[in-house]
Amino acid sequence: MGANVTLQSRMDQLGLTQDELASQCNKALLEITGRPGDMSARTVRNLLNGASRRPIGRTCAALERVFGCSVSDLGFSAPSSMQHPPEDPVRRRDFIASTTGTAAAAVPLVKQRRTVGMSDVSRVAAGMNALVEADDRLGGHRSLAHAALQGRAQVLALQERNANDLVHGRR
Repeated sequence: MGANVTLQSRMDQLGLTQDELASQCNKALLEITGRPGDMSARTVRNLLNGASRRPIGRTCAALERVFGCSVSDLGFSAPSSMQHPPEDPVRRRDFIASTTGTAAAAVPLVKQRRTVGMSDVSRVAAGMNALVEADDRLGGHRSLAHAALQGRAQVLALQERNANDLVHGRR
């Protein structure tokens, strides 16, 4: 493993020692994460002598903050979590217009049919039982016939919906 001359020359340009770079990286980590970093002069030494060719993500983030360039410009391989293909610039108006159209297209035009549950079956059965009792007590008349037709329409509407086997057995 060879020494990282790129990092050494960047440190020399800024006049940083190993301890000073570790301190600046720890300050950068505090700014980034809200918690102080734990980099030491030993960590920097490992980066300089080539023992660490692929630093962990938080070390990469701190180095990028301190030097103002990517870790690949400092002679390192970025961890896979930091390797992202370059993105095209996004214009706010284009983005908003395209997402609004996508959201409008995603809204279904037809109301989703919900499944039939046991409460639906119980409610319809109670209504039909009330009709039968009213017919027994009062005899057939026009309003009772109208209520029976409405109950029939409810049952037919329920039969068009999805239901599990238990509900199918109760319908």
